[in-house]
Amino acid sequence: MLVWVVYESRLGNTAALAQAIAGALAREHRVRLLPVEEAGPPSGVDLLIIGCPHHRHHQPDGILSWLFKLPPRVVQDLNCGVFEIRYKRHHFWQGESAATLIWRRLQGLGGKPMLKPVSFYLQHRGRLLPESEIERGAAWAAALARKAVGGRVKAPVIHAGDHIWT
Repeated sequence: MLVWVVYESRLGNTAALAQAIAGALAREHRVRLLPVEEAGPPSGVDLLIIGCPHHRHHQPDGILSWLFKLPPRVVQDLNCGVFEIRYKRHHFWQGESAATLIWRRLQGLGGKPMLKPVSFYLQHRGRLLPESEIERGAAWAAALARKAVGGRVKAPVIHAGDHIWT
């Protein structure tokens, strides 16, 4: 399975989590890790994972711009997952998360989000993503990949010269 991990990062935390996710998935799948500035239209991709920061209620402009530039139907029926990096939500803030905006845009393009968007949280009063959140991110991505593969029947790959025993 070919997995693309496309991310937008401002302080480096989203990039670090995207690298951990790509590393965890690379053990069993082909993975391409792309900052949004280098990402083109996904072609031949089986699973698209998008990561973004959620900074002080600002939208992830790079990712949203990339999604709006994609040709029609390029993510049609493509398995997708979305994550964000943020501080814990305060009780007085009622806005929509950045990951939810991306998730809804993917659905509008015909993508198949496999799971609801997930948030990973920075340390309290710190700017670092705790190791426990990085581990949780890798586990989330592995579950996403299992779900993406689970719906398909895997046919054996037979190369020229292979012997088939009955």
